[in-house]
Amino acid sequence: MTERELNIAAIEIGSASIELMIMSEHGEIICDESNDMGLGVGQGGLLAPDLIQGALDALSELIEIARLQGVPVWKIHAVATSSLRRAFNAKAILQRIHQELGLEVYLLQIEEEGELAWKGANCGLNIPSGPVAVVDLGGATVEAVSGSPDRMLQFQSFRLGYMSITENFFGRNPQTFSLPQVSRLKRHVETQLRDLQW
Repeated sequence: MTERELNIAAIEIGSASIELMIMSEHGEIICDESNDMGLGVGQGGLLAPDLIQGALDALSELIEIARLQGVPVWKIHAVATSSLRRAFNAKAILQRIHQELGLEVYLLQIEEEGELAWKGANCGLNIPSGPVAVVDLGGATVEAVSGSPDRMLQFQSFRLGYMSITENFFGRNPQTFSLPQVSRLKRHVETQLRDLQW
């Protein structure tokens, strides 16, 4: 078995971007690619055909990059987050990805997303003793996780992702913003974070 055949690849289909990371068997990052063609903020409803096709095109490119690094499509670990979790046509999209690209995508539940954020933040870091907090800012949601260095204790998710709040308070492609818009956003964030049970 060649060294390249031992490489490990993972793809995350997020609300804002689709990302590929490839690591060697020694834990060295040898490829970190991101495509900003995500599936949107995932407000619910049906995801539009143009977004789906854009995501398929982006995935095809990333799968080819992985193949060139010695990782065939069937060895790629792929997950989808909030955008697909909220989409009514998520099952059909995942089936289409598998049929057209051969990529098996696992749809993360919200608690699993928080747990992976926790594990990722603690990976390879010298975490001090005592309580630790991790905040994962995504396109549609923010995961807030707390615990001790050896285990996760609490998890909460908020609809405060940067794409969500930008679109809700400033429009889809904002060029400018006003003080009243910022004030409304600030009140909204403060209201949401009142539920933070730490």
